[in-house]
Amino acid sequence: MGRVSRKGRRAHEDAQQREASGGWGRGPQTPFLQDWGIGFVRELLAPRSIALIGASGDPARLTARAQIYLRKHGFTGALHPVNPRAPEVLGERAYASVEDIPGEIDFAYILLNTEHVE
Repeated sequence: MGRVSRKGRRAHEDAQQREASGGWGRGPQTPFLQDWGIGFVRELLAPRSIALIGASGDPARLTARAQIYLRKHGFTGALHPVNPRAPEVLGERAYASVEDIPGEIDFAYILLNTEHVE
């Protein structure tokens, strides 16, 4: 596993045991983690890549808060602001659409009014 702290190694071993047993206190016949897998839970609770759909470059706007707070509170993964009118949002490269983002996205914040969501 490489250089990992004792706490990190224990968390990894616990996750492997949960996956093998079917999840959080559930038996091996539980369909939830068999169907979705532990990867789904990791992507939801500890994403490595987040799309911020409708992100604003104006720090005073509500649609900029997610990006500001994620960076302020230590998120080190990839943030992908999506804004068709800006090449950069708060110092990070922006994308015109979700389809333009390279690689996989684990999680997406939709920061748009409902009339703009398909």
